[in-house]
Amino acid sequence: MRRTMTEDGQPQVTITHTLSALHVQVSFETGNGVLKEAMDKETLMDVLPWFVVGAVIVITFIVEWFSRVAAIKRRYQVPGLNRESIKEGNLPRMVAAGSVHAFLEQLHAQFGPVASFWWGPRYCVSVCEQGAFEQYIFGVEHKPADIYQPLEHVFGSDCVFFTPESDVVARRNIYNISFYNQTSLERHFRCFQRVADEMLETLKHVTEDDHVATSDVMSSYAMKAVLYSLCGDTTLPDSDIRFLQQTSASICSLIEEMLLKPTSEERSALIRTEQEKIRDLLGDVVSDRKDHSPEADDKLFIDHVIDGEVPLSDLITYLLLGCYKTSNLLSWAVYYLCRHTDVQSKLHEEIQTILGDEHMTLASIPRLEYMQQVLNETMRRSALVPWTARVKAGPCLLGGYKVPGQTPVILALGIAGRNPEVFCEPEKFDPDRFSIENTQLQKPLSFVPFGFPGNRKCPADLFSFAHASVALVTILRNFRIKMVTEQDVKPMHGFVTIPSEEIWLTLLKR
Repeated sequence: MRRTMTEDGQPQVTITHTLSALHVQVSFETGNGVLKEAMDKETLMDVLPWFVVGAVIVITFIVEWFSRVAAIKRRYQVPGLNRESIKEGNLPRMVAAGSVHAFLEQLHAQFGPVASFWWGPRYCVSVCEQGAFEQYIFGVEHKPADIYQPLEHVFGSDCVFFTPESDVVARRNIYNISFYNQTSLERHFRCFQRVADEMLETLKHVTEDDHVATSDVMSSYAMKAVLYSLCGDTTLPDSDIRFLQQTSASICSLIEEMLLKPTSEERSALIRTEQEKIRDLLGDVVSDRKDHSPEADDKLFIDHVIDGEVPLSDLITYLLLGCYKTSNLLSWAVYYLCRHTDVQSKLHEEIQTILGDEHMTLASIPRLEYMQQVLNETMRRSALVPWTARVKAGPCLLGGYKVPGQTPVILALGIAGRNPEVFCEPEKFDPDRFSIENTQLQKPLSFVPFGFPGNRKCPADLFSFAHASVALVTILRNFRIKMVTEQDVKPMHGFVTIPSEEIWLTLLKR
């Protein structure tokens, strides 16, 4: 570097740098603010390729580095759909699929057993296999309230779907007393049998030329059995019980639709009117029960409502959903028994061998092994409850992917029940797949029709099994059942899967 003066007395700095045989001279001239730069043209042409090569190397390194970072990030990001809009997410696609279950089938077929999507503005992850269930479910006690929010209009904001974290365990203890306690279960059996006997008296007047609508018989039995079990003998007239039965079907069939798209004001008004009437009817039942207080050791679910331990909304929820699920379970069971006469014969033989002329009791449940197999296979094959949802406060790993905390996780039970790696020939109705021997070969959580272990598991699983079994025992002991004409009934998947058409029966007296 050399300092000199220009002819007009301004300072000048000349920097000379030699690289190999190349000579580059740059002059910086100040004074009038003009920068003068001189470079040998031939030298520039010699250096330029080296600069280009160096730039390419640097750019390649940067691109590769960012690509590796992105690849690592993608490796842990759940594969899935981009949202179609910020407000609606993938709801248009879900509605177009026809049901949440059908949408989840498409989603998992495209992205695998762990996949993401947007339920409106909410980012969600869906899982459909036993391994992911095991990773996620234990210790998860909460339902995503925002997913189920439309159900507030049906069951009330304080119903079991929206139980606050602080109340989960306390409420569960009440449910256990009402549904799992031995004294309660024995009382439920007596109640179920009484209603089943009433059903039988009606069916005895049916001739072989009559066509019996399965849904009418099963929903009537289911509603009366649940109502009397939860509330005891009531003074409600048959017309009011019929209203509850019809309302259960009409409202519950709309649940999934309400979860997927806004309900019209007209329909919302109708639901509010029906809910108010249900509350008024059950309010009368509560008042009547107060006037006939039970013994201390003979408390029913309604008594816990009276004591303020659980809200009336829970009674409404269990009454409507309990009736709806059991009536459709029975409808599907009857359908499959008609389609598979060998299964019907085998079940009748077990009933006669184990029970003879005796009523079903709590003690006979474990002995009716084939009955359990038939009901399990009915729930699996029909995908009776196609999905449920949970949410975990903290982040977790699912199938090797990172799931942020507070992400609703959809547990695709219906798809899991069709996994050919677990259930050979999944489209086939085969109760033997649930034999003791075959069940021992299945991994835990391969089949969970009543939900997962924990305080959010359906508390009425044994209750529901008894509810359905008593009806089937009563019918099959007295009749051989067949369809009027051969029907190929398709499932209509919703919050609960229902038959797509009425199943018409002929009853042949034994």
